[in-house]
Amino acid sequence: MTPRTIVDKIWDDHEILVDPVSEESLLYVDNLFLTDSSSFHAFDQLEKEGFTVRRPKQIFGVPDHFASSMSRKVLDITDPDRAARIEDLEKYCKKWGINHFGLEDPRMGITHVVGPEQGITQPGKIVLCGDSHTSTHGGLGALAFGIGGAVWPCACDTVPVAKKAKTNARNGCWQTTATDNSKRHCVINRFNNWCWWSIWSYY
Repeated sequence: MTPRTIVDKIWDDHEILVDPVSEESLLYVDNLFLTDSSSFHAFDQLEKEGFTVRRPKQIFGVPDHFASSMSRKVLDITDPDRAARIEDLEKYCKKWGINHFGLEDPRMGITHVVGPEQGITQPGKIVLCGDSHTSTHGGLGALAFGIGGAVWPCACDTVPVAKKAKTNARNGCWQTTATDNSKRHCVINRFNNWCWWSIWSYY
């Protein structure tokens, strides 16, 4: 049997079918996080197309981008556009029965901290969010990646999303006499060179 990485295993477990032309896989999504900064695109599209939310209990709305660090009140947010985005998230979560960790909810916080804290992010899951930091859920053994505004409505309405498989990469740093400080710099340098390339090649 060919050895598989954790990414391969999660991908294979969630793969529904593969398009022979585009080579994209249709992947089942375990959880979707909605934020106040970009989810309104999905809500607008759902309303426009007359779609609904298929599995609302698998989706979590967290207002973390525009929320104030000093207050838990919408009225204390001085930017009216940002306040409106937070109110929109609450309104649509309520409309479609989506889990909502609002400003006055003690579970509310940074989306990518809330997931692990609340036991939503778990090993073996596929987790999506319209945010570039979504991949941090991978630290808990999940396959997680950010999605664009065009994908959000699909994830809400149908659950699965189409994705082309990416090549796994191994990145190591071996120095037998290195100090802790030089090891740290080696890793930082590798990530500096590799991560930007991977971000641009991914999209």
